[in-house]
Amino acid sequence: MATVQDSIKDSVDVAEENLLPREAPVKLVTGHKLPNTECWLELNKILHAMLTNHVARKASLTQGSSLLRTASTVFTECSELKKMRTCCSAPTSTNPHHAPLFGVVCGLLGTDAITAQRSYLFMGLRDILSAATRLNLTGPLEAAKLQHQIAGLAETLLSRYANRTLQDSFSTCPLIDIFQGAHDQLFSRMFCS
Repeated sequence: MATVQDSIKDSVDVAEENLLPREAPVKLVTGHKLPNTECWLELNKILHAMLTNHVARKASLTQGSSLLRTASTVFTECSELKKMRTCCSAPTSTNPHHAPLFGVVCGLLGTDAITAQRSYLFMGLRDILSAATRLNLTGPLEAAKLQHQIAGLAETLLSRYANRTLQDSFSTCPLIDIFQGAHDQLFSRMFCS
């Protein structure tokens, strides 16, 4: 019989397998090949179209806005971030998605592509395990242990999907997108998304 930890591991496997092929190429292209406002705006629009449900889109936009506000405040020497923030405050603009903006910030700070992708994967893994902890499915120490155990799979996924082009972006588990899109219709929700 499967334990709760096995179920969490399986959920993490599926979520990470779905996260990397869709968003890592967008982040990579934005941050390391063309870290400028014009390219970022175009790729932001592409990711907006690729996120097929409003819940994932809203979460990405919220995280992206927060990252842009924080990065432009902290890294004042990066004039490109100020330009992006000004661009986002225009009345006809769209808000920034997290993946392309993360790539831009990493690119502007001189982070190499593989380290940026590994960081992005780590954040996704950490967020899933943090949610499992908040839902009381596992404790914080067990979540840390699971993260350590899953690290090998994360590295395998990274080697499989690292340095892909934008045209190689895809979703591996569309059911997650469908179920996630119904989150707002639930009678009671555990998280604001």
